Amino acid sequence: MRISHAVIAAICLSLIGCAAKRVTYHLSSLPLVTTLGSDSIAKTLTAIIERSSLPPQDIAILIERADGSVVYSLNAKEPMLPASTMKILTSMAVLDALGPAYRFSTDIHYTGTLNNRVLEGSLFIKGNGDPTLDVGALRRILRRLRAQGVDRFHGKLILDTSYFQERGSINNGFLRSSSFNPALSPLSIENNKIKLELTTDKNARGVKRNLLALVTPVNEGFSVLADTAPLGFAAHHNPQCYMAWSDVLARHQISCYQETLTPASKTMSVTEPAYLFSGIFTRLAAGEGWSFSSVEKGTIPATSVKLLSHLSKPLADILPDLNIDSNNFIAEMLLLSAASESLDRPANEQDAADLLERFTKETLSLRDGSLYADNGSGLSRNARLSPTHLVRAMQFADKNRDAFADLALSLPLAGWQGTLTKRLRRNQAQLKIIGKTGHIDYVSCLTGIGHSANGQVFFFAIMNNDKQGLEQSSALSALEREEESEWQRTTVIASNFRKLQDRLLLTLLRSNL
Repeated sequence: MRISHAVIAAICLSLIGCAAKRVTYHLSSLPLVTTLGSDSIAKTLTAIIERSSLPPQDIAILIERADGSVVYSLNAKEPMLPASTMKILTSMAVLDALGPAYRFSTDIHYTGTLNNRVLEGSLFIKGNGDPTLDVGALRRILRRLRAQGVDRFHGKLILDTSYFQERGSINNGFLRSSSFNPALSPLSIENNKIKLELTTDKNARGVKRNLLALVTPVNEGFSVLADTAPLGFAAHHNPQCYMAWSDVLARHQISCYQETLTPASKTMSVTEPAYLFSGIFTRLAAGEGWSFSSVEKGTIPATSVKLLSHLSKPLADILPDLNIDSNNFIAEMLLLSAASESLDRPANEQDAADLLERFTKETLSLRDGSLYADNGSGLSRNARLSPTHLVRAMQFADKNRDAFADLALSLPLAGWQGTLTKRLRRNQAQLKIIGKTGHIDYVSCLTGIGHSANGQVFFFAIMNNDKQGLEQSSALSALEREEESEWQRTTVIASNFRKLQDRLLLTLLRSNL
């Protein structure tokens, strides 16, 4: 749902005060603020910040030239919620642990007999954290199995998800079935998401009759139910649906609030990824004449015979999939896999966070104690980074290009790609900035590298946290955060933060640093 500028303005007036009550903060009179840099640029940037009427404590900025000299600094060491700018550190930690050429494997084994191109027994599929598996990959696996002498299969399908500890969502503090908060499993497919499509069928005369529900890429394993009880979501969620796993039925159940059911589509995250994988795989295999007596979880026995390993593309080519569109699922999968490889045992959520902490302390030398990461995606209300942390990380990657050149290549270009497609599109800015955005409720951040008018490279981190909003909403449940008034308020705040970030960067791009 898109909101017009007029509606946003109206919401802004009702929620945060009209222009007559506009507050102006003079940074020079506030002791908590430190501004550094050349006088003319500092004064210009300070004036932009003051005109924004945003409280100074909600803003933290560090801008430095390639030689490390400061262009501008404001609360630069203040720990802030980073949202998805955490993916900068995650990308670097994973590159450091695995290397850019690393490929993720999905292994196929069997026990039983293979006679006359017919395999009977148990087929084992072990996932090793490949975040890129999709329907096309499974079709290629089946084609390779045929090339290796397996035309048909009869028996059990056993899914080995032991590589790292599975999780039902990235963070339970956020809505679980939301597309940005998927479940995690070593054996995952299609980012562990499905698309629910609601359509109407028609009779022979073209008259619409019933509302039909279609789940893609596969219907098996899903039940869609009409619920008369409101789910409490805001209108921008329509159709209002929620997914949960039923142990009794051994399938996902999607409950939709009946009054919001109109022809539409919705992307949702599953909570049991391995069974989404098996649903897709068994359907594709059935077309090859394969049949499965049961599907269950287990581990590959030492007595099994290996048929093949499917390999992903190199890590260096996966990082753009992570950073350009800010993919939470890929971030978490990569970090959990890197932890499992480093520890040589199945990693859990804490192991992944520990790997990230060790990298920041031991490799980046960020030891001031204010940095905290509890996951790799930044989908967190507990994580803390400062602009100094982010700028130092970007500078380290730039100085150590042999190891981290793929970080810069994975970031979106302003005005052109991913999360920056619709930002900084003016002539002075387009394609002159690479950056990583970050956004959750009451938080908006942007960090990256730019080029000024005279060709000077600068590193920047602009972090905005509405600290009053964060405090006031701290006790809200994940569902309460989706209420209409709360969503409208955070939409306005995010827009104001982004406007400030873009104005500051446009000024830098026009300047001679």
